[in-house]
Amino acid sequence: MFVVAIAITACQPKTKTVPFDAATAKQQVTGILDSIYLAYNIKDTTQFMSLLTDDGLYLGTDPKEFWDKQTYSGLMNKKNCRYSFGKTNCR
Repeated sequence: MFVVAIAITACQPKTKTVPFDAATAKQQVTGILDSIYLAYNIKDTTQFMSLLTDDGLYLGTDPKEFWDKQTYSGLMNKKNCRYSFGKTNCR
């Protein structure tokens, strides 16, 4: 029984501890959020959508507002079209 216990525990994968630098991670996250905010404010839909993941789910302020990236992209294009001067055929 003792040999079986040693064999089972010896076969377990060893976990490797990876160092984590909180300051660097915070700086990276802040940079991405700043880029998203800037792209949204200047109505650069292409840049904005490139910063979102393809498998993400995006939520609005209403419980019914729940979109995948493709649907959200369509909504952003429609919204930006309403506020952009000189664009035609927006609808």
